[in-house]
Amino acid sequence: MKFQNKSSSLSAAFVIVFLLAWLHSSGNAQTTKSAAASDFRLTSGRSARNIPFDLYMNLIFLQVRVNDSKTLWFNLDTGLQTTIFDSKQAEVLGLKLEDKSNVKVPGGTIELAFANGVSFSLPGVELSNQRVRTLPLAVFTPVLGRPIHGTIGHDLFNRFVVEIDYAARVINLYEPKDYQYSGRGEIVPVTIEEDEPFLQAKIIQRGRAPIEAKLKIDTGSVNELGLNGSFAQAVKLVSPTQKIVSQLGVGLGGFTENYIARVGDLQIGRLLIKNPVGGYSKDLTRGGDAGTIGGEFFRRFKVIFDYSRGRIILEKNRHFNEPYKYDASGLFLAAEGTNFETLKILRATENTPAFEAGLRDGDVITKIDGNSTSKFSLEQIRQMFTQKGRMFRLTFKRDGSVRQTKIKLRDLI
Repeated sequence: MKFQNKSSSLSAAFVIVFLLAWLHSSGNAQTTKSAAASDFRLTSGRSARNIPFDLYMNLIFLQVRVNDSKTLWFNLDTGLQTTIFDSKQAEVLGLKLEDKSNVKVPGGTIELAFANGVSFSLPGVELSNQRVRTLPLAVFTPVLGRPIHGTIGHDLFNRFVVEIDYAARVINLYEPKDYQYSGRGEIVPVTIEEDEPFLQAKIIQRGRAPIEAKLKIDTGSVNELGLNGSFAQAVKLVSPTQKIVSQLGVGLGGFTENYIARVGDLQIGRLLIKNPVGGYSKDLTRGGDAGTIGGEFFRRFKVIFDYSRGRIILEKNRHFNEPYKYDASGLFLAAEGTNFETLKILRATENTPAFEAGLRDGDVITKIDGNSTSKFSLEQIRQMFTQKGRMFRLTFKRDGSVRQTKIKLRDLI
C-alpha cells in the first residue's frame, strides 16, 4: 500500500494518533528543557521561506536530517513541549540512549529514554546539539500507513513566527522582531502554559448556555476536537439520546477506547464552526482544560503562530466550508507490512455497516470494488469510507480463505 500527500477532509477514523497528551500532564514532561534561542540558526538570512511539507491525514510531515542522516519524516506538532525522536531510528543512527525508564501511559507501558548531542536540519533552519526524548513512535506507523521518525514541537514555535499555509503546503519562519501582520485574518489570543499553547472557545448546543472550553492547540492531532473524558462528563457534553459511536484509539502503550459524537457548534472569536465531530477518551483525564483542537480544523486555514505577541492568526482557505466528515463504515483499519501493503481490520464495531456485512476483527481486506488495496493509501481508503450511502464490494481473507461481501455506508453519528 502506498502513501500519498493528498489532502483529506476525513477525521481519519478518529485515530487519536498522538495520545502524547499524557506526557504533557505527567512529571516526565519536565525532564527536558526547551531549546534555547541560541540553539537555532537560520541558514538563509532573517527568514526561512517555502519549506515544503506533506499533508497526510491532516498531519504535517517535514523532511528532516538528523546528524547528517538521510531525510527522515517528522511531524510538526504544537502540542508537544519538545522534539521527540523514534527509539529504533536513534539506535540505527548509533545514538546512545540514556536514563531509560518504563512508564505507564494510556493503553499500557512504554520505554522512555534520552539521547544527547542530536542536531536537526530542515530547509533554511538548523537546531543543534540537543538532548531529546526518545519514544517508540513506530507503534503509530500501521495506523498512519506511512513512516514517522520523530516530531518537532514547541521549540520551533517558541523561537520563530511560524506561518503554515495548509492549502499551499508550505511553511515560512520569521524572526519575531521583524514580523508585521497586515492581513484580515481572525486574531485569536493564545496563552502558553508550561510550553503548551491554549485558546478559548465556546461549544454551543441548542437549549443551553454556551460551554466555555479551554483548548490546547495541537497540529499533531488528526482530529478537529479531542476532548478530555473528565471534561465531557463534567459538562454533560453528550445527551443520553444522542447518536454516539465507540471507536478504537491508538496510544503509545497500545489501544484505548474512545467515543465519538457531534457536539454542537464551536465558536472561536468571530469564527463559527458548524457541527464538528468531537471525540473523547475515558482514559484521558487531564485537568485544567477541555481537550485539544487539531488538524481537521487547522487545515482549513493559513495559520500564523506568533507566540511572541500571544496570538495565532487564522486566514480562511478554500477548504473552510467543507463539512466535517466521519467514518461511515465502522471499520478501524491499519496498513501493515514493509510497504504498508496489508490492509487489516483492527476493529469492526458492532451495530455498524462493517459488522452487519460480516466483517470481523483480524480480517484482511484485499480488494475494494475489484481493485487491489495496495493501489491506495490508507488515507484514501479511509476517505472512501466516509461517503454515507455508498456501496462497496469487498474481498477479504479470514483464516486462509477468501471471502466477499458488500458494505453500504451510513451516517453513524
